[in-house]
Amino acid sequence: MEKNLEQAACNGGDQHDDPVDNLDEEAAAKEKLTANDPSKVTFTSVNLDGKNGDAKIDIHVAQTTVGMGKEELMKYANEPFWVRLRLFLFILFWLSWIGMLVGAVAIIIQAPRCPPAPTVQWYQKAAMYQVDIETFQDSDGNGVGDLKGLISKLDYLKDQHVDALMLSAFYKSDDGGILDHKEIDDKFGSLADFDELVKQLKEKKYPIGQDPYKDFYVWADPPAEDESKPPNNWLNVDGESAWTYNDERQQYYLNTFGANQPDLNLRNELVKQELRDIIKLWMEKGVDGLNVVAASHLVEDESLRDEPIATIKETSKRKYKDVNHIYTVDQPENLGLFAEWKHVIQNFTTVTLPRILLAELSGSMNTTMQYYGNENNTLAELPYNAHFTEINRDISGIELKHHLDMWINNMPSFGWPTLMVGSKNVARLESRVGELVDAIHMVATFTKGTPLFYYADELGVSDIPAASKGKKIYTSYCNALE
Repeated sequence: MEKNLEQAACNGGDQHDDPVDNLDEEAAAKEKLTANDPSKVTFTSVNLDGKNGDAKIDIHVAQTTVGMGKEELMKYANEPFWVRLRLFLFILFWLSWIGMLVGAVAIIIQAPRCPPAPTVQWYQKAAMYQVDIETFQDSDGNGVGDLKGLISKLDYLKDQHVDALMLSAFYKSDDGGILDHKEIDDKFGSLADFDELVKQLKEKKYPIGQDPYKDFYVWADPPAEDESKPPNNWLNVDGESAWTYNDERQQYYLNTFGANQPDLNLRNELVKQELRDIIKLWMEKGVDGLNVVAASHLVEDESLRDEPIATIKETSKRKYKDVNHIYTVDQPENLGLFAEWKHVIQNFTTVTLPRILLAELSGSMNTTMQYYGNENNTLAELPYNAHFTEINRDISGIELKHHLDMWINNMPSFGWPTLMVGSKNVARLESRVGELVDAIHMVATFTKGTPLFYYADELGVSDIPAASKGKKIYTSYCNALE
């Protein structure tokens, strides 16, 4: 042992650097064994064997911590203080949990609820396609479009993603105007053809619209001082007198849209009842909406007062726009008529399929908005006018935005906008915007509102001179289809 210690001292460094050198052999061994972790290792004894230099060392690990025994633990656990503390904490936990639950429920009940998602009706999702039956498709080769011709093109219209059809008037008529709103004109087909059209439209999930009219007229006597003059200065849309003299009755009849289209007398209760019956008839046949054409001109001033002149001209010849039509356009009684028609239509309305009114209007933006009615009493779901048809191929982005915003910014909060892209009363879209046809259709489709397209505009059909209309329109359209 002594030799080993001497050699270790030589190998480990200088003798004065090792504190073990200052201890006897037994103390040194004890120091070596306990130096690293004196709290855990305890030296007990060293047995030196002088014969072979071996040493027997007994050590044991000392316990630094001692836990409580079961009996001692139970003693403390059953003390009243700890019992009460545990009970208090238990009750506090559940009271806190219940409080949070009650608070969460109260917040849910008291907090303002999110408004329900608005119900989107079919006409708010639809792209409406206006069809002039007479020039759309001929089924028998006589050069006049008919209902069977329209039926033959329904698959084509479906491929074009047309959602709803607006049909031109097809009532029994002659050169003087419509004779019977309850009969189909022979040149367009029969009631059976119409029933077949409605059947196929329903199968293909198309809504369909029509126009209400009746041929009772507005009559007036000439002025007493000069029987050769009309009752007043009212003009028709062609700039001529709105009055035409009838020799048989010795009176003038009102015709805002030409001598062959007498104005209805919508103050006559018999006429009003006839219109209600007509609406009911077509609703029963499955029509989903009625389009009131020239809705601004339903009723005129009962006193037949002269309208003020807007533009002073050197000649006596004036155009329609040269007069302020304060007594013939958008009279308050118009809204009452819409309310009557709406009442009839509501009897056929369901939650899943509301029947609607459309209104073709020509007045100012503010008066147009009155035809929506109010939140409690809707009149027309889709009033529309021709502001968007004023755009042309030179339109800028700012001007286009103006046309789109003009309707949205003036519309009541409960209303739904419309966007007339084309109609029979304006030039063809291609003639107005040229190569922008597809762009205008795209804008009208993704803009909020219901677009009103005119048949064949999607094909880029151009205007045909007025003198060549009729069969040539049909021919041009069919050529475009091919």
